[in-house]
Amino acid sequence: LVAFVGGPTYDSVSGSNHCLLPVAYNFFPTGAPPVPAVDPKDLAMKARDLMVIDNPQVDRNPKAAAAGVAGATLVDLPTYFWVTNPASVGGGNGTRTVTATAGLVSVKVVANTTGLTISSPVGGQSCTPAQALVRYSPTVAESSACVYTFPSASVGYPSGFPVQASSRWNATWSGTGQATPVAVPGPDRVGAAQLNVPVAESQAIST
Repeated sequence: LVAFVGGPTYDSVSGSNHCLLPVAYNFFPTGAPPVPAVDPKDLAMKARDLMVIDNPQVDRNPKAAAAGVAGATLVDLPTYFWVTNPASVGGGNGTRTVTATAGLVSVKVVANTTGLTISSPVGGQSCTPAQALVRYSPTVAESSACVYTFPSASVGYPSGFPVQASSRWNATWSGTGQATPVAVPGPDRVGAAQLNVPVAESQAIST
């Protein structure tokens, strides 16, 4: 079926007539819609790729102020790490959501992270999103925060141990033609940042 939109007009400046615009319509049987022009899975992959995953911005405690060990933590002393930008771990529940629409096709992409991972040359720790948001306080229990205890001093690393703070994200999608969430194909997304953590030893003599 071809219909026409607009109306015939006369342009007095150019002395020409503007014609109607033809528009084609196609009908389909009830209950049998045509295949969407955009594949919902492709739209979900594009939405996942464009989702902003913030790199963690991390602070820590303790930071010694003594001369020669400025900013250092100590061997065998619990060191608290936390993110100052909650979005980098999806808030307390570790979730980010984006909805994408192209014509009649719409999908919802939900990305999830298990939290923050602290890695160093001498070990590391994995923390839940909720733990990664807990700032140090003398009253905060180690079990409720993101805590790692360095087993040795950062001898040989002039700026301190290179520590990576990262969050790994996977995603599912649902929407047009897919009511139950399924995994978005492709590699996981990763947000990561590196900081240097000097680790000093506190010497003592016991008698």
